[in-house]
Amino acid sequence: HSLEHFPSPYDMLCQIRTRIRPGGRLFVQLYNSAENLFDLLIADHLMHFTPRTLALIVERAGFEVQFIETSWITKELSLLATPSEAGQHNDDSLARFPELRKRAASVAWLRATMECALAGAALGKPLGVFGTSIAATWVASFLGESVEFFVDEDPLRQNRSYMGRAVLSPSQVPPGSRVFLALVPAVAENIQRRLQPLGIEFFSPPVR
Repeated sequence: HSLEHFPSPYDMLCQIRTRIRPGGRLFVQLYNSAENLFDLLIADHLMHFTPRTLALIVERAGFEVQFIETSWITKELSLLATPSEAGQHNDDSLARFPELRKRAASVAWLRATMECALAGAALGKPLGVFGTSIAATWVASFLGESVEFFVDEDPLRQNRSYMGRAVLSPSQVPPGSRVFLALVPAVAENIQRRLQPLGIEFFSPPVR
């Protein structure tokens, strides 16, 4: 969880390669921007990676990828690599990656997510935002005074204040209110299904 913070991750990986002893390994873990588009909102994440682009930049820096896993931790990438005998190499293949051309679509989805939240707030019902993460903070900053409370499943965050609003547990959500799930669609769908017995009126970002 550091590679995304460097302005030149390629240079950093090349430096790391020179410091790995024979038999050593490189392990990288970071957000999977293909699964979590809210990663684009994190100000100090200077780079955003998908499984393919992470593998390519690691290989260019002189490593051989042993495996790259997307299921260990939800929305995250885990990569293990060893120094390659061939060493580092340069080409323009990163520029040809389709992931780089999808950023405009990702930004459009974020815009549609905000429009969905604003439309829900305009209905006039008491409004809550699910979570106290980067995504929830971003949504709440746009909705302003429309947000009356936050909802979080983490007991350590419940019954506290966040952005000047109370943080409730799901069971504390007031009847007749609506809760916006500031999460990627797959996660939002899972939470909505799991908490359905509580009778909470959820609404969520559009399907990508």
